Amino acid sequence: EGTRTLSNVSAAPGYPGVDEVIARYAERSGRDVSALDWYIAFSFFKLAVITEGIYFRFSQGKTVGRGFEGVGALTEPVVAQGNATLKEN
Repeated sequence: EGTRTLSNVSAAPGYPGVDEVIARYAERSGRDVSALDWYIAFSFFKLAVITEGIYFRFSQGKTVGRGFEGVGALTEPVVAQGNATLKEN
């Protein structure tokens, strides 16, 4: 099986753009979103930990099923995306 990629729901037809979602959230919640990129990058780091954990359990035979063999390949791109998010601003 090949390496899977992460999907981006904001690319779906009819879905509001990222800037619009952030603006709506800030307006409705009253929260400051100036540090949002840090939190997004942190979420990528947490996702990388999860993917690596799933792959480790798979490699130990503790997680079974189709598709788990490719989960470990997601870790590096997820970390790279988190780093890119921090470097963008």
